[in-house]
Amino acid sequence: MVLLIAAAAAAAAGGAIYAAVHHEPAPPPPSPQPTPTPEPSTPEQPVVPDLVAAATWREKAVAACKAEQWRDCLTDLDHARALDPDGDDTPEVKATRMKAIEGITRKRNP
Repeated sequence: MVLLIAAAAAAAAGGAIYAAVHHEPAPPPPSPQPTPTPEPSTPEQPVVPDLVAAATWREKAVAACKAEQWRDCLTDLDHARALDPDGDDTPEVKATRMKAIEGITRKRNP
């Protein structure tokens, strides 16, 4: 019986020594307020505010072309294209851009 107690004590002591030697550091505490990472825009999830802003720029461009403010028209179309490149390929936008380019060309060469 004494041998059994001595073996149990030796095993317990060995376990304690192993735990002391192979101590794993505690994980770092979590940050107080994690910052959300913005999700990238994908073709399946267009960024609606950009599309709305692009439409607004295109409306301004059409108004500028009607007022024969050709440079403003092109600038507004360029702003819209930066926000919504695909919208620049529509027939209406292409026609508006061409009208502005022709207007600038006529102005330079009367």
